Amino acid sequence: DVYALGNLLYSILTTHAPRGKMKDYRKEKVRDLVSKGIIPPIVGDVKDVIKTNDALLAIQNAMLLCYEPNPTKRPSARQIADVLLKALHKNMPDKKERKRL
Repeated sequence: DVYALGNLLYSILTTHAPRGKMKDYRKEKVRDLVSKGIIPPIVGDVKDVIKTNDALLAIQNAMLLCYEPNPTKRPSARQIADVLLKALHKNMPDKKERKRL
């Protein structure tokens, strides 16, 4: 499921699980948050760093697409890959500049 891909992208961005450690007593609450479309917040310094880093911003945007509350409206994993590739190519230096680096 692409929602799970969103969780993976969240973990990459924050180095934390999106809903914390999954304990039995929390499962029902987490299901309720997910069903309501409540996205796990990105907190702390990470939020500020994302704003200034195009690569992290692209990952965050892809993550948000994965968290579409309606499963039938979520993009496919291929579409998420395309979003990330487009961001990568947009931010890559052109051939001439790469040689200089």
